[in-house]
Amino acid sequence: FGEVLYRESGFTSTAEMINGRCAMIGFVLAVLNTFNGDLLEMIAKVPLAVIFVIATIAAASVVPKATPGGYFPDNVNNAAMTAYTGAKLDEVFTYKTELVNGRAAMLA
Repeated sequence: FGEVLYRESGFTSTAEMINGRCAMIGFVLAVLNTFNGDLLEMIAKVPLAVIFVIATIAAASVVPKATPGGYFPDNVNNAAMTAYTGAKLDEVFTYKTELVNGRAAMLA
């Protein structure tokens, strides 16, 4: 797992995806806490929580690269994907949409 994370770091699509996901979470938190002080002050108040969230996002983003089949049993995975496609969420949450939203959040 660590080797895959190291290999996928740098200027790769995986690194851009992880940075975009972290930026989207950070943007939402910054907007929600606009009147509670500076963003750096908020990070300084709970640094372990910030590190935990970033590590969780990075780990969850690398799982498909490390184990393409995933960790869920086939019956659970198939049921979830059937519900996902049945609700037509695969047309809304596309790779391109996530990439554009992540880049916009990184700019913000």
